[in-house]
Amino acid sequence: MTETSTKSTTEPPAAGTAGSGAVETRADRFVRQMAELRIPDPSAGRARLWLRSGVVLMVAGLVAGVAAYLLSMSTTDALRQRDALAMGLGGICACIVGSALYVRYTLTDVLRFWFARLTLSVEAPPESGEAATAEQPRQDED
Repeated sequence: MTETSTKSTTEPPAAGTAGSGAVETRADRFVRQMAELRIPDPSAGRARLWLRSGVVLMVAGLVAGVAAYLLSMSTTDALRQRDALAMGLGGICACIVGSALYVRYTLTDVLRFWFARLTLSVEAPPESGEAATAEQPRQDED
């Protein structure tokens, strides 16, 4: 059996290709330049582990805080109330550390690709004249 091509020979060439030779598209160039920059993959296991650890710490801190409140209100013994107070402070610390981890690793993913895009746009300005004029800042006349 032989496989036949589903494309018609009368179709115009796809965007980014010219006749017989293939021209590199903007997306292909972006992927190639990203590989050259050696930016680590955002799906790396360690970063994802720290992100999940931050979420777990935030939830555990909230649970510890609520449990400490209920424990301190259910007794009149000062020693147990102090234990509940210490547990509540530990919950607050866990929430703060978890929030910091979450924000740090969430922003890392966003800023990594923002910086790569910014770097590539500085190295290779837009190809069309219309896109270049659209990105120029507007000058207000006084």
